[in-house]
Amino acid sequence: MVGSRRARSALAALVLVCSATLARSADDAEILRVGIYEDPPFAMKDAGGRWNGIAIELWHRVADDLGLDYELREYASPAAVFRAIGQGEIDAFAGAVPVSSARFEDVEFTTPFLSKSFSIATVPANAAGWLDSIVGHLSPRLGYTLAALVVLFAVASIGIWWIERHRNPEHFGGSPARGIAEGFWWAAATVTTVGYGDRTPVTLFGRLFAVAVMLAALVLVSLVTGIIASQLTVHELHARIRGLADLARVRVGVVEESPVEEFLVERGIRPVRFADVPPALDALVAGQIDAVVAGEPELRYHARGDFEERIAIVPGALDRGFLAFVLPSGSPLRRPLNAAIARELEGPFWARLVEQHLDRRE
Repeated sequence: MVGSRRARSALAALVLVCSATLARSADDAEILRVGIYEDPPFAMKDAGGRWNGIAIELWHRVADDLGLDYELREYASPAAVFRAIGQGEIDAFAGAVPVSSARFEDVEFTTPFLSKSFSIATVPANAAGWLDSIVGHLSPRLGYTLAALVVLFAVASIGIWWIERHRNPEHFGGSPARGIAEGFWWAAATVTTVGYGDRTPVTLFGRLFAVAVMLAALVLVSLVTGIIASQLTVHELHARIRGLADLARVRVGVVEESPVEEFLVERGIRPVRFADVPPALDALVAGQIDAVVAGEPELRYHARGDFEERIAIVPGALDRGFLAFVLPSGSPLRRPLNAAIARELEGPFWARLVEQHLDRRE
């Protein structure tokens, strides 16, 4: 009898455990796992950890419309989100993803909610012209070269006075101040290759020193001339970038593993790869590249934000596409999501959302 009661108790406990496990599994199944990654202006996370942006705010609206419970799972890149979909880790990707025929074998796209074109960003032509362009893009190399010229002037002035002061007092004699001043005049004439001849060394060491100064000056002045000429060339290239045909002769930045990179590589253009749009724009402003090709909405967003008046978007689109959410193949969410997206696109919410993030600065 005791053994029978123990067996019944153990069976009841097992049933309770199984019921609780099944209940938890059912609850988990009702909570959608939604992948996301930071991609301004489509998905951005503020200091408090809250997400906002065109795509994620649209997702919030359609999910509320359908009564869906979901949790957001952040990933580092779109490639990581697609891997998560393929491995069954998430049920949806709430990003603004370019619709691609190549991906239809692995995933499904919802109704597109925004058109997207590729555009070119360059450094704007300065109203003050080429001088501002040079000043705005001064490289450390030019600064170092100018500093070396100053040092050369000082060394040449003091050195020629020190070597010639006893044997050549007519040119470099007198007090140290007078002798160094005469040496400075000689150095200026020598470095600039003018060579007036009113101050000349007469000693062997003085003439050898003069030859060394001339050679050093020739190298440094050539470097300065070359750097300034290259800046003028960069300015002209920026001014002449008007479309796809111009990109083959300049340094172009893109986001790595993006549709833009594929688009350019297919056309024989080998771009410089960056992790995201802002680093590419930083390189553009710094003069490390000549243009950035990215989605037109992203470029508009940054042109009205941190890069206002520092970049210019070239008129005209390189290529057009559409943005949508992504679901696993065969997902039952596709039809209800499509209907909810269509309802939102027809209402006033969508126009206000796009205007907020693309058509004006907050």
